[in-house]
Order: sequence, then C-alpha cells, then structure tokens
Amino acid sequence: MSLERQVTRATPPTLLIHTQADESVPVENSILFYQALVRAKVPAEMYLFEHGEHGMAMRPGLGTASTWPRRAEEWLHGRGLLDPA
Repeated sequence: MSLERQVTRATPPTLLIHTQADESVPVENSILFYQALVRAKVPAEMYLFEHGEHGMAMRPGLGTASTWPRRAEEWLHGRGLLDPA
C-alpha cells in the first residue's frame, strides 16, 4: 500500500505538502514518495513545514505553512494546469 512503491514513469506530476507536526501521517512518508518520484523522473515538488496539522486546509495561524495555497497555485500555473487569474 505504500505510495512510494506504486510510482512509475506514468505517475502524473506531483506536488507534496507536509508538516513535521502531522500526527496522522509521518512526514517520512512524503519524503519517501518524493524520492521515488525523482528516481522515476516524474516532475515533483515538495514543501515541508514545521507547523500545521494533517488536513490543515487554509486555517489562520499556520505561520510559514500559510503560504502553501499560493505556492500550490504557482505550481499549477507553471504546469499549465490552472488558467491565469
């Protein structure tokens, strides 16, 4: 079931966003997944933040993690997956 074991060259470009404070899913899972994407030459980007719970959404008070929506938007624009505003 580990995602890093499911990665192939056909895996779509992937953006990973994770925090060290996530108590539901260890940050190591995202790191392993990212490494597998890189090995398979799948375009990937990963943002790791110190603070923020699992499923942090866009709650206020996230500190540096509050920048993730803007970063995700930029990533989507850069891949041509989101129309310019």
